[in-house]
Amino acid sequence: MMHRRSLVVGIAGILAMAQAGCAAFDEKLAAIWADPMATWNPPELVRSSRRENPAHPGGIGAAGDQSSLIRTLELPSPSSVMGALEAAIEAAVSAGWAKSPEGDWLRRELRGFQGLLIVNQSPSDATNLVLSIHAS
Repeated sequence: MMHRRSLVVGIAGILAMAQAGCAAFDEKLAAIWADPMATWNPPELVRSSRRENPAHPGGIGAAGDQSSLIRTLELPSPSSVMGALEAAIEAAVSAGWAKSPEGDWLRRELRGFQGLLIVNQSPSDATNLVLSIHAS
C-alpha cells in the first residue's frame, strides 16, 4: 500500500514540474495577447473564434519553440472581408508592425520575441478573415 501511495505522489510531482516548465513558454503567448492585433476586430464582425498554440519545450525545429494565436473573423460577405483585410493591415502598421517586402506578412518585436503576423482571406470560406500571430 505504501509503495502505491509513493508512486501516486511521485507521478503528481512529475506532472507539476512538467506544468511549471511549460509555463515559461507561455511568455510568448502572453506577448502575443499583449499586442493590439490579438483583440482587433473589424466593425462588421459577425462571429469570431480563436486557437492558441503554445510553444512545446523539446519540440522539433522552430515549430516547437513557437507560440501562435490563430483568429478567424467571420464577416457578412466576401467584399466585407476585403475591406477588413485592408483595415487589419492598416491597424497592424499603426500598432508598430512592419510590412514585408513581399507584402504577405508583417513583422515586429513582441516583448523580446520575434513576431510574425499573417492576415488573409480564408481559402475555405470567403466570408472569413484569418489573422495568424506567431512569436518565436
